[in-house]
Amino acid sequence: IKTNSGYAKRKSWIRKDNFVTVQGEFRDPSDRPLKSFRASDVKEVDPAHGKWQAMHLETTNTQTGHKTVIRFENFKANQGIKDDFFTTRYMEKDR
Repeated sequence: IKTNSGYAKRKSWIRKDNFVTVQGEFRDPSDRPLKSFRASDVKEVDPAHGKWQAMHLETTNTQTGHKTVIRFENFKANQGIKDDFFTTRYMEKDR
């Protein structure tokens, strides 16, 4: 897991009914707690495809006390964005 994420260990709590990750813990290479994550206000954002999204995300670095909060207030799914927009080549284009 360390090569993909930089964390020594990761534990996630995933809801069985909609497969949304609602809680997580991350550990540093010394196996000490590093970050904790909580997601709430889970809403169905794409009923046709059974997609759900947490509207409130909060991560705390337990070693430094720093907290990041993300709140979605106008979330829209399936807006017709082409997959090509997410390639490195497209993102590096001059506009």
